[in-house]
Amino acid sequence: IAVRTAAGIYYGTIDRAQTVAGGSRIVDSGILPYSERSGIPVSLALTPHHIITLSESNEVRFLNRVAQKVIQKEKVDWVASGASLDDNLMGTGELLMDVRRPDQVWLRKARSLVHISSSQEDRDVWKYMLVKSLEMPTRKSKSTQ
Repeated sequence: IAVRTAAGIYYGTIDRAQTVAGGSRIVDSGILPYSERSGIPVSLALTPHHIITLSESNEVRFLNRVAQKVIQKEKVDWVASGASLDDNLMGTGELLMDVRRPDQVWLRKARSLVHISSSQEDRDVWKYMLVKSLEMPTRKSKSTQ
């Protein structure tokens, strides 16, 4: 899951197997603070490895869930051939997820629909997972001292 909050993007994974009474079923959660330049996104979408955000200036950002950093930025140009001026001025777009294909995200605005994809969705995930797992024992040893 991912939710926009005042402090940043709250993210986590719902653990359906956990049966703790009164406990949180959201694991691996945290908050990704907004960057000062991008501000609060107008729309969010999730893929297996990324949180995708859309800003008011039509900039799409791909945040890697493991590394917790922006790995790709794309500016969307809404001027389309045959589109009327009214179609291009109808507010900001919204990101839509395809429930049948978790790696598929679409950007919709007025009567336009654009497929959004990261170049090589899982390309660097192994590297970020390795770095994260190597940092874990270091953090644990510092906290026990």
